[in-house]
Amino acid sequence: MASNFLERLPDKNALRPYSDEVGCVLRPSGRFIVIGPNICCDYAEYWDFFDHYLPLSHLSLAEGLEANGFIVTCNIPRFLPYTMLGRPAG
Repeated sequence: MASNFLERLPDKNALRPYSDEVGCVLRPSGRFIVIGPNICCDYAEYWDFFDHYLPLSHLSLAEGLEANGFIVTCNIPRFLPYTMLGRPAG
């Protein structure tokens, strides 16, 4: 499971070796669960966090994972609140 991690990768090139490693440690029927902010839902607030580098939407993440051999079985654009800390002050 990756929770609020992938957006902290420096760029899309860093996602490939990470997903390759996940694929190596998963059982053949294993699941990789990813939770994180969706740039489509909160574009302006996405960049309010100093450690967010990689802009990902539910569509771009699914495309990237499928390109690395994963099968996306469920894709929910907005599953959790944007942050567990509440909305950034504005």
